[in-house]
Amino acid sequence: CGVCQKSFKQSSHLVQHMLVHSGERPYECGTCGRTYNHVSSLIRHRRCHKEATEEAGGGGGGGSVAPAAVAT
Repeated sequence: CGVCQKSFKQSSHLVQHMLVHSGERPYECGTCGRTYNHVSSLIRHRRCHKEATEEAGGGGGGGSVAPAAVAT
């Protein structure tokens, strides 16, 4: 990484890491609109909605995980 000098064995990991420095948050929760820079963070967050729905007697959260509008 040219900003913080971290190194990565896979170039895809560097690309994902650069989101930390750019501030871009391409993954958006379809339920509440919160955004994240890693898909894993969004998946972890969505569990909150699923648990809240289950406690209220509803079904699971479902849905797919896709980046929000990503600028090219």
